[in-house]
Amino acid sequence: MDELIFINNPLINFIKMEVNRIYYNKISPGRQLYHKLDNIIEGILYICKTGTQIKFTNYKGIPGSALMYHYYKWVSSNIFYNCWVKIYNLYQKKYKYCKNLCNLSVDCTYIKSMNGNNCVGRNSTDRGRNGNKLSVIVDLIGVPVGYYLEKANISDCKLLRGTFKNKIYVRKCKSNIYADKGYSSKPCIDISNDNNCRLFAPNKKNFIKKIFTNTSKLTKIRYVVEAQFSWLKSYRRIILRYDRYINNFKNFIFLAFSMITCKKINII
Repeated sequence: MDELIFINNPLINFIKMEVNRIYYNKISPGRQLYHKLDNIIEGILYICKTGTQIKFTNYKGIPGSALMYHYYKWVSSNIFYNCWVKIYNLYQKKYKYCKNLCNLSVDCTYIKSMNGNNCVGRNSTDRGRNGNKLSVIVDLIGVPVGYYLEKANISDCKLLRGTFKNKIYVRKCKSNIYADKGYSSKPCIDISNDNNCRLFAPNKKNFIKKIFTNTSKLTKIRYVVEAQFSWLKSYRRIILRYDRYINNFKNFIFLAFSMITCKKINII
């Protein structure tokens, strides 16, 4: 059953090429890994997808401790982020989906933190428990093109600048970006204009003067960002944060972003 999950998965080849380029092409002749590299990559994807505890993981004879050793090693070299960027570039170049960047959507989701040691804040919607807030920008069909991970006690509008800073797309023309009431403020409009975007959001009821005039398309376009969070939470390692350091948890999100992008362009 485990073999069927990752059959013909191009992400494995992307990670394998990146790992070989950085680490294993320089190994002296006669020296080999104790386990097959393909199985190690599949095991890491298996942990990301199923959320299995490390001490109970035994993927094709590879214990969970060995899988996480390689995972932490590759995290330090930004391998998973580089693979996400390469898959997105393939999505833009080969399949010519640049027009999907004309309409973007942005929103945030909460992630409960169980063992987080850094970058955690009290979640106001979860009785003050520690957590993180993930802000994501998606294009017209729900492919993630920007992210920002911060403490849970920071408002959505304050995460918008960091989300634009971490975007991986390049577009010369101005885009429309759709959001909810949490982004209905003049600073968010200024941040969007600085990043070549035109913001649309519902007006808050306590506004004396309306900021946004045309909000009829919001419900039709914004559903993709909500659907993207449901796709993201299908990778159970991301539902709860068990990683102590934020960088280790962030790279599981990069793996999920890469898998989502592969599925949307039908190369899995």
